[in-house]
Amino acid sequence: MFPPMFIAGMVAYKLLVRRAAEQRHNALPSWAWPFFVLGLFALQAWLMGKHHIESPNGVVVDACICLALGIAIPAFGELQACWIARPSQQVAKYSYGIYLLHIPALTFVLCYLPEMPLAMKAVLAIALTALLSFVSFHFIEDPLIRLGKRLTQVTPAPCPSTLVMPREGVTQV
Repeated sequence: MFPPMFIAGMVAYKLLVRRAAEQRHNALPSWAWPFFVLGLFALQAWLMGKHHIESPNGVVVDACICLALGIAIPAFGELQACWIARPSQQVAKYSYGIYLLHIPALTFVLCYLPEMPLAMKAVLAIALTALLSFVSFHFIEDPLIRLGKRLTQVTPAPCPSTLVMPREGVTQV
């Protein structure tokens, strides 16, 4: 059910990498992006009709919507407004932790704090997700990324001209 959604992300990434910087001036305006996404949500709701999201039809519709999203991302210009771009960069930095840890945070809040008002549950779930994502990034994800980079870093082989060859008749100890 989920591979098509991940494949759409890979398609978007590949298209973004391939797109030359000079082509970006022909891009659609970044302010139009939210309207496009809302249009895709409306299209998804219309196409789903009475189908369940996990039905074969629902999976196909979701896969097509995700693919359309992935293909469309490179068609839009990059956001220039710092008041949106900077917070978005922070969310992107911690996005994997948010993706993995929002369900445990929600489960904790909903199961262990049933008497708390709904608004407080929402605030606490968001705060707990943010805290867990921050901690997991700085203590697990980032150190392992740095380790992976060090382990895969190519060290240049010594140049043959810098190797010292023993002279004839001289014994090395």
